[in-house]
Amino acid sequence: MDAGFQLKSLLQLQLASDSSSVAHLPYILNTLNEDCFAPNPHLAKWSARINSLLHSKDAGARWTGLCIAHKSSLTSKTFMLESAAVWLPVVIPMLSRPEPTPMLKAGIRLLITVFTTATEMSEFQRQISLPNVTKFTNALASLAGAHADVELKELCLDTLARLIPIYPNAHRATFGHLSGLALSFLNGSYPRPTSTPLLEAAARLYSILHLTGGKVGAANLWRKALDDNLAFGWEALNSVRTTFPTESRNVVQVPEGTDPSIHIPLNVDRIRCCSVIIRDLLHTMITRPVQIPAGQLIKYALALISASTEGQVDGFVDPTTRAMELSVVPALWKYGCEIISTLADSIPQYLEPNLPRIYTVLAYRLEQPLTQHQRVHVLAAIQKLLQTSRFVDAPILPNRITRAVLPSLVVILSSSATNVEAHTDEASGKSKKGKKKAKNYAGDEVFKVSRDVICPTDVDSEVLLLALDVVRHCIQNPNLSSSQLSLASRVLLSIQLSLSQLSPSILSPNPQVFPQIQKKVNAICTEIASSSSVSLQKTLPLIARECVKIGDTELHASLDLLIHPRLPPIVRPIPTTQSLSLFRVEESEEEASARSQLGLDFEEGADEQNAVADQDAVMQDGFVSATPAPAQQEPPKELPRQPFLPSAPVVSQPSVPAAVTPLPWQPKEAVVIQSTTVTSTTTRTTTSAPAPASDDSQDEDEEMPTIDLGSDSEDEED
Repeated sequence: MDAGFQLKSLLQLQLASDSSSVAHLPYILNTLNEDCFAPNPHLAKWSARINSLLHSKDAGARWTGLCIAHKSSLTSKTFMLESAAVWLPVVIPMLSRPEPTPMLKAGIRLLITVFTTATEMSEFQRQISLPNVTKFTNALASLAGAHADVELKELCLDTLARLIPIYPNAHRATFGHLSGLALSFLNGSYPRPTSTPLLEAAARLYSILHLTGGKVGAANLWRKALDDNLAFGWEALNSVRTTFPTESRNVVQVPEGTDPSIHIPLNVDRIRCCSVIIRDLLHTMITRPVQIPAGQLIKYALALISASTEGQVDGFVDPTTRAMELSVVPALWKYGCEIISTLADSIPQYLEPNLPRIYTVLAYRLEQPLTQHQRVHVLAAIQKLLQTSRFVDAPILPNRITRAVLPSLVVILSSSATNVEAHTDEASGKSKKGKKKAKNYAGDEVFKVSRDVICPTDVDSEVLLLALDVVRHCIQNPNLSSSQLSLASRVLLSIQLSLSQLSPSILSPNPQVFPQIQKKVNAICTEIASSSSVSLQKTLPLIARECVKIGDTELHASLDLLIHPRLPPIVRPIPTTQSLSLFRVEESEEEASARSQLGLDFEEGADEQNAVADQDAVMQDGFVSATPAPAQQEPPKELPRQPFLPSAPVVSQPSVPAAVTPLPWQPKEAVVIQSTTVTSTTTRTTTSAPAPASDDSQDEDEEMPTIDLGSDSEDEED
């Protein structure tokens, strides 16, 4: 087929008139490909037809010409280089006229493609790009400042942020104008906060304006922008803390007559803008090394996180102002955590001297009662710090963080669900007096329509995932106490056993959350099992069973290294301080106290109550026959969520263990330990509860008497 056949057919049919071009635009755009722009005699006619559409009086035809020109530029760079000199004088003036918004967007996309595609061709840059790029920049700045459409403003700011790094010297004269344009969107907004896409686009533009200063002046402009932004953030923070003690900060005098319902939300939005600007300035490109005021940034972030709701200045306090300032304190925590995450991601090496103070503030904030939306930001900051920097060598901080994070994990266990149900009953005001005992029947869970979802929202799922990451890093810390390590290991092992018997829809409505949580839990449990020989012998069978179920190849490789190590074992004594206690009888008093604080305490009569519940679940029909019916196998039913391993297994009858054969995944030492444990348990049970000897056993020891068949008792009586 001829290379220009497609262009010829499009010119004769779809592009025959302006109205036909508008109607068939989708088909034209789908038909154009690289083969259409191979050397052929129809390219000149194609270029002339695009120019005629651009000069058309019909707005729809001009929009069609812009779209076809943009598609042709993306498809063929050679065609774009040949036609750019004709397109630019027509398209750039369109941006200064009151054209429809779709036409303005199409013109911006075409021009940014022309100015950013042929950057390696110096002659094209000298003759075409440099004389026209400043005109394009001025048109974009006018549109961003005057047009009412928010999406068009965002497109203009993004386009400017892409042009300035490519043509920094050409925009040196427009630095002040562009800086004022960006700051106009970063000064906060009321009554609605600044749109997030618009805020991020303006921050990206503001963070690259320093490149217009050249190689020498760019560093000074960057540092000045960061200092000005910090001063702007401190002023906004002080404006929302006027009713609180000074807290070693400058006191801001609010002008009289200022409505607190206006200036407080406005300053909170300014703090939000400040955090976004700090993030973009620390991630922008620089030409030379710069000095980063890490101490000032950390001080500002900790001031936001440390904002308290307690304390009040002396004298008269406006109750409206006080209430408004109290309501915005959680927002200050959020933006402070975002700045800490930004610092940990961009300059983690500069946080080393201040890590103890940062961890202390975050741990204290995490220990306070928080909502899930507030907790997720604190956990994200701690997770980012643990991921990018080392943990400080302090014996208190890892225990505080682990103790504060574990309540976010126990929601999966059954005890938490029971507490939630009890709390729901109390909130509904139902009285237990006169309430009939609810009976459970076999298969009743099939007809249960409403089920409590553990993570009903995406925020709950994110909290759970972040908590698992934080616990994983804390367990790897050698300063973690043995009681906290054992308790965390037991919680994670219980979660692993519960997940295998839990439906993904009960965990979260999002089907992707369950495999993510299960993968993280299995990975952490595998690491715990490999940390010591005692933990390995106790937990490896359970972990291996759960990992084989889900079929994770990475975990299979880790288990293979545990079962078949490539190196000889380390010769060391049994680490009793790190032994994993699976049951209540093995835990210490400190661990039991920590477990009860988590709401994982069990009553002594829990087993008896479970037995009564099981009896209620059995359905027997006594009217069918007088004789007991033969035992029938009950249908399989969904198992409840695993409890937190409340008690150890009880040996009912004394017995001597037979020769134990090691399983393929079990070392011989583990078999010896298991045999010794069973023997000691048997001896302990026999000694504590000896059974009295029966008469039947004494008769069996005596000799059986002989019977004389010839004797007759009646003769003897005579």
